[in-house]
Amino acid sequence: MILDTLSQLKNYQSLHPNLIHVIEFLNQIDISTFQLDSNFVQHPDFKVIQVIEKQGSNKTEAVLEAHNANIDIHIGVSGTETIGWKPRQNCFQPKAEFSVERDAIFFKDEPSHYVLLEKNQFVMLFPEDAHNGMIGNDLISKLIIKLKI
Repeated sequence: MILDTLSQLKNYQSLHPNLIHVIEFLNQIDISTFQLDSNFVQHPDFKVIQVIEKQGSNKTEAVLEAHNANIDIHIGVSGTETIGWKPRQNCFQPKAEFSVERDAIFFKDEPSHYVLLEKNQFVMLFPEDAHNGMIGNDLISKLIIKLKI
């Protein structure tokens, strides 16, 4: 997991050859007003799957998840979001089998750590990172991008 300011995303280009396309996309939009025209924005190397704006919930309502085929990039637009994290290798209580269609597995385990995601920050979550989110007292708005591995 990487947590940093959005202005520093360019410094992580060496981690994935197509991260540059995500950076170019983000440079072309105003994240504070961006809305999805349809279900998601599709690009050959990534897709924008959600623009979420909802009231934060408590830690007991959030469920850990992990992915195999994508790196999640969550970008804070407004509010302060708490994101739970736990090494996937330490998750032993799956709620169900891995869903290839959703590229997700969900766990009953509790996070071992929490980080805060604020406006103009990003968190990059790899397949090794079980994570949950939308925890907090604020109205939370964020953009989620899936970068194909």
